This record gives sequence, structure tokens and C-alpha cells, in this order.
Amino acid sequence: MKKKLVVVLMTAVMAMTAVTGCGSKADDAKNNTQASKASESETSANADQEAAMHVADLIDAIYVQERTDDTDKQCKEAKEAWDKLTDAQKELVEGENADPDYFGRDTGDASKDDPRNQDDIGENEILVVSFGTSFNDSRAEDIKGIEDALAKAYPDWSVRRAFTAQIIINHVQARDDEVIDNMQQALDRAVANGVKNLVVQPTHLMHGAEYDEMTEAIDGYKDKFESVAIAEPMLGEVGDDATVINDDKKAVAQAITDEACKEAGFDDMKAAADAGTAFVFMGHGTSHTANVTYDQMQTQMDDLGFTNAFIGTVEGEPEDTACDKVIEKVKEAGFKNVILRPLMVVAGDHANNDMAGDDADSWKSQFEASGDFDSVDCQIAGLGRIAAVEDLYVAHTKAAIDSLGASDDAAAEDTDAKATDDSADDAQADDAQADLALDMVYKRLNTEYGAILMDPPYHAHAFEGALAVIYNAGTKENAGIFSQSQGWIILAEALRGHGERAFGYFMENAPAAQNDRAEIRRLEPYCYGQFTEGKASPNFGRSHVHWLTGTASTVMVGCVEGILGMRPDFGGLRIAPSIPKEWDKFEIDKDFRGCKLHITVHNPGHVESGFKKMIVNREELGENYIPQEKLTEITEVELFMS
Repeated sequence: MKKKLVVVLMTAVMAMTAVTGCGSKADDAKNNTQASKASESETSANADQEAAMHVADLIDAIYVQERTDDTDKQCKEAKEAWDKLTDAQKELVEGENADPDYFGRDTGDASKDDPRNQDDIGENEILVVSFGTSFNDSRAEDIKGIEDALAKAYPDWSVRRAFTAQIIINHVQARDDEVIDNMQQALDRAVANGVKNLVVQPTHLMHGAEYDEMTEAIDGYKDKFESVAIAEPMLGEVGDDATVINDDKKAVAQAITDEACKEAGFDDMKAAADAGTAFVFMGHGTSHTANVTYDQMQTQMDDLGFTNAFIGTVEGEPEDTACDKVIEKVKEAGFKNVILRPLMVVAGDHANNDMAGDDADSWKSQFEASGDFDSVDCQIAGLGRIAAVEDLYVAHTKAAIDSLGASDDAAAEDTDAKATDDSADDAQADDAQADLALDMVYKRLNTEYGAILMDPPYHAHAFEGALAVIYNAGTKENAGIFSQSQGWIILAEALRGHGERAFGYFMENAPAAQNDRAEIRRLEPYCYGQFTEGKASPNFGRSHVHWLTGTASTVMVGCVEGILGMRPDFGGLRIAPSIPKEWDKFEIDKDFRGCKLHITVHNPGHVESGFKKMIVNREELGENYIPQEKLTEITEVELFMS
């Protein structure tokens, strides 16, 4: 029995062994097939990822602000590599700046645009400078809209284009094969085409960082043209604070609200307000001092009585114009319906994504998420397509063209003077150029404490060798107010006959004129400091380093030779005051070459400068110059200004 049981058990074991061995081979085959397929799938996935990463790297390589000799080639390579991807591979494109939308997003028909980079354009050129946009429809409607308006208004001038954003230029070139000039390319093209008269019209909103960089680029080419003029940006001069408005800001405020109401179906802003509807105009924003422009636009809206117009900014240092602050303002004002619209020349990435996008941080999403409003809608349209805004640019360009004519007239009037000293003329500005330079100093650099050395200060755009960057913005050479240089600007304005400005500069920086601001100045009231902190500093108006300056001598020259007009030379003394208009009369006692002069200046016409007649010791002279031989021990002088 035991033997039989053993046999049975052995048979069972052998059978199990046979069965087990047979089953293992089948499973192995199946597993090997699955492993092979998985391996192939993994290999394919890796290949897809590698192809997508390659395109992402190529996109990142052209997503740069610097053009090189390889840029054209890189743009072509990126597009060709993208076109080779499958739809699935395209969705995997992800880099530092690359994503599927770079090539894949439909932004309209690029063929509707005109890069305006043609040659053989004649002697007169209007160069329209824009930041740029990769949104094709917006580029054609907004930027091209302005360019077309200028071309129509000035048929004797060739209108050409330049973008300042190389990133955008590369994007448009790679995706749409549309080649747009950057600033250097556009200026080089103008030189090569033999342009003599160049007018530059920026489409920028304000005198911000982009405008500053543009003017710097143009300065390097001015000697390559017979005449150059830069037109005003859309909103004109910035102004010192949020209360400063002007006709340009008024025109834009009226234009954008009219268009917004029209698109929303309202007769005017009051009708919209009565319906509980507010318009929020979203600007870009900037860390530049020109950011105050947005507050000024709010002031302008308020001044027009638009209680339902709100100004916001998406970037920079928005403070009270940030999205959350604007939401609170609209809520507090009691409006339940909101319409968002860009306060930008171009309805590009910021308008489509930051304002109207579906992401949680878009302005549309933030307004909706607040739960305070019944409706939130968006109008995606740039300022450049509004006829009234185009007309404003046309007017700014006209002023620039007219300034070229004024310069020509001044040059013609000064022909005789030039003939006396051609070499000197080569180094000196003519009257129109001098006045333009002084106007720019007054508009861009002047403050209530004197003129700053530059604007903006070195910070983000400092270059190698810019030693001033070691100082905080608004201090010393980095956009501070150096006291010594105030004397030079006083003298310069006086020599041009600008008495109001000359005396204004003197009073702005004079220690004795600041006794009511001692807590700001923080320096003795009887001496000049080396410098005063400028508007870029949080301590604007604070002065430093008493006595360590040559200011006393430069201001003395500015006041005596400039404002009072006492200008000696080898042969005698010229008297040519430049004074405030309200001065009726003033007297001067002067010791000059052993003689005592008592000078009385009369200003019955209340002018800043000019000469009518001069009487020396009861003798009327034909000019305001006293030859030395006319001087006596006691010399009485009466000068009458015209």
C-alpha cells in the first residue's frame, strides 16, 4: 500500500512538473511580446520628446533681444523643425519661453500687413517706431493703421517701419516669413537709401524706457542726415505729478471712451454709467518714472466727468493701478457691469492673455472671481485703429516736420554769421537746435529743485563702463541734481534770451529760496551743497556735502553775465539782460576797468530780453554795447528793453 501510494505521489509530482514547465514557456512568450511593445512605445515616446525638445531649444534660441549674424538662419531652422513635428509632438514643445502657441496659435493673416522695408524711397522719410506685436491682425489694424494714416497725410514722405522688440521681430520672421527691421537696420537702410530729412514718429504712449532707448539709438545717427526730428509719443509730455494733464491726454481719453461706448452699444459714458456699466482701461505699466502717466490719465478721465472710467496697469510698479486695487475702486463706485479694454496702441499678448485670457490671474478672471459684478466683458482693440488717435499721430508728425522747416529758416537767417567763422559754426548749434536742446532739458530734466543730470537713471540699462551705476538712482552722477551744473543751464537759457527759465533755474536751486523746505533740504540755508537728490530717489530734494562744490562761481557767472547781461570783452561791455517779464526795472552798480558804472535797466514792455535803446552819459548809442573809450570815471547808463 505504501509502495502504491509512493508511486501515485511520484506520478502526481511528475505530472505537475510537466504541466508547470509547459505553462512557463507560454507565459514567457507573452511577456516577451508585451515587453517588446512597451520598449517600442517607450522608444517612440522618447523620440517624440526629443523632437519636441529640439524645437523648444530652437525657439528659445531666437527668443532673445539681440540680433546676430545667425538670426535669419536660426529663425528658418526653428520653423522647419516645427513643421516636421506631428500634432502630438507639437503639444510636447515646452522650453524656457517656448510652447506650442509660438508657432501654433492663429493670430490672423500676416499677408494683410506691410513690413515697410522697401528701398529707393527718396530723400524724405517718416520712420514709425513701435515696440511691435506678433499678433498678425493687431499688427495690421493697429500699427499699420497708424502708418497708413501718416502715408496718406504726407504723400511726399516715405513711411517706413522699425520695431524695438527683437523677440517679436524674430517671432514674426520665423512663423510668418515677414521680415521687419529693428532700429539699427531701419536707420542703416535710411542712410543707404540716401535719406536727407528724417522724421521719427514713435507709437509709444509716453516718454518711457522704450522712448529713451529709441532716442539714444537715433542720437548715434544724427550726423548722417541733413535734418532729424523726433515727434511726440501719443500722450505727449509726462509732467511732474498725477495732476498734470494736456490736450493729448484729453484727446486720447475722449477717443477711447467714445469707441468703448460705441462698441458696447451706449450713446456716451453717462448713458453707460446710468446703466451701471464701468469701463476699465488696462495699460502696460512701467518701472520708469513715466509711470505717473497712468495716474494722469485717470485725472484726465475725472476731469472729463467720466465717473465710470478706471485706469489700471498690468506690469511695472502699479501701486493704485494694480488689478486688485482697480476692482476695489469699481466696487466702491457701485458699478455692477464691467467692460475691460486695453489702454495700449496694440491689442497683442497683454490684451489677449493678461486682460482677456482664461487663466486665473487674467484681469477678466480676477474680476469674475471677486463675485462683485453681474457681468465682465472684454473689448480687444488697440488704440492704433481709432481714427482720432491716428489723427493725433498725424498732428505730432506735422509738428516734427514743421520743426525741420523752422530749422532751415533759422539756418538761412544765420548765413551772415556763419560766413564770419565757418569753423566755429561746425562746432555750434544754430538757434533752432539750441532752443530744441534747451526745451528737452526743461521738459525732461527740470524739477522743482533744479535740473537732474540725466533721465532715467542708470539701473536696468547700465552699460559696461557706466560708473554712475554705483550710486543709487537719483543720487550724485546717477540722475542727481548737481549744483555746479545749474549755473551752466542758467547761462545757456539767458544767452538764448529766455529770462523766465533762467531765473527759474536760479530760484529752484538757490539755498535761500528753500527755507520753507528745510526738513526736506537738510542743509544749511547759506551755502550750496554738492548735489541734491533727484526725482528717482525716495528722498527727492535732500541736499548733501556743503561747500564741496564750485557752484558759487558758476552760478555767479550765470546770474551776472546771463540774467543781468553784463558781458565784457576785449573792446568794452555788452549789456543784454534776460529777466522775468514781471520785472519793471532794476539797477546795477559795477566796477569795470577803473570806472564806476551805474546802470538802470527799464522794461516797460515786460519782455524777457531784447534791446530798444541805450543812453551812456546822456549820449544815445545805436546798440547795447559800450566801447571802452566811452567809459568815464563815473558812467551813467540807461538801457531800455524792447
